[in-house]
Amino acid sequence: KEEAARIAAEKEEAAEKEKEEKKKHEIEDSDFAPPQETPDAYWRVLYDYDPYAESPNEEGADEELVLHAGEIIGTIGEMDEDGFFDAVDKRGSFGVAPSNFLEHSTEDMWNKQSQRPSEEAQRKEEEEEKEAARIAAEKEEAAR
Repeated sequence: KEEAARIAAEKEEAAEKEKEEKKKHEIEDSDFAPPQETPDAYWRVLYDYDPYAESPNEEGADEELVLHAGEIIGTIGEMDEDGFFDAVDKRGSFGVAPSNFLEHSTEDMWNKQSQRPSEEAQRKEEEEEKEAARIAAEKEEAAR
């Protein structure tokens, strides 16, 4: 029984790795790439947004930008039919951002914003990373 459980766990782990690898290649092979142009509109983020927890697009969360309330982001082009913009933040991260979390801002505000996230944003990002690591460890432990 133990041997069968070990084999099943190894198969599940291998399948999970294969799935992650496939997803990684799908993103790399897609036409989703950071813009080479400067933003044509600027927006203030109204609410924190974690696409892994809040996205309506289960498959597209990897392509969405994590947003922190108060930061200024830039967008390129028009909003898509789902209400998302192609967006970039001051840290150079690129992704799509939900329009209902944004309000118009100015290039001047973008230029004044530091490239480094606020202490609150850094703390929240660290907490999210710890939580993701905890969940991954729990899944790994459960697979054993």
